[in-house]
Amino acid sequence: MSPFTAELRHRLGRLARSVDAAVSFLESRRRAQVVVALVAALVAGLTAASATGAALAARARWSDGVAILIAVAPLPPDRELRPGDVKLVHLPPALAPTDGLHRLPGGARLDIGVAAGTPITASLLAYAERIEAPPGWKVVAVATGTVAPALRAGDTVDVIALDTVVATGAIVVESRDGVAVAIAVTADVAARTATSMHTGDATLVLASGRAD
Repeated sequence: MSPFTAELRHRLGRLARSVDAAVSFLESRRRAQVVVALVAALVAGLTAASATGAALAARARWSDGVAILIAVAPLPPDRELRPGDVKLVHLPPALAPTDGLHRLPGGARLDIGVAAGTPITASLLAYAERIEAPPGWKVVAVATGTVAPALRAGDTVDVIALDTVVATGAIVVESRDGVAVAIAVTADVAARTATSMHTGDATLVLASGRAD
C-alpha cells in the first residue's frame, strides 16, 4: 500500500467516526426532546383534569339540591315550633348548614330568637318534653340553677331544702334537654315547694324512673 492510499484510508476512517458521533448525538438529542414533549403533555393533561375536577366540585357546591327548613317569619325563643313557622327550601350545598334540619322534631323550641329566612339547625334548638299533671296536683316551676340530675318528663323526684324533705313523689311534668322545667306536687305541699324554689334552696333527687 502506497503512503498516499494509507493516508486516504486514515482520513476516511476519522471522517466516518465523526459522522457516527454526530448521528449518535442527534439521535440522543431527539430522544431527549421526545421525552420532554411527552412529560409536558402529561403535565398539561393532569393540569386540565385537575381544573376540570375543581370546576365540577365548585359547580356541585353551588347547585341547588339540599333541602332545609327556614323560618317564614321572625320567631321568638322558648316557644315550641309549629309546622306553620317554617318552610322547606333547597339551598346550594355551599350555603347549607351542616346541621340543617329538613323536618321538625317533636317538642323542639328555639334557644334564641331568629329572623325570617334563618335556616333551622339542630344547634338552635332545645328539646322539651311535657306530660299532664295528675288531677288536683299543682304545677311548680323549677328555678333556674336548681341542683338536680338529668331528668325527663315523667320522672319521679323528691324535693329537699336545707336537709328537709319538702315533697316526695313529685313528678317532672316538663323538661328541656334533660333539665327539669316544672314539677307537679300534691296540693298540700305546693306552697312549701314553691317557696323553696323561690329562695334557691331546693334540690331535686331522682326517686324512680318515669311515672306511668
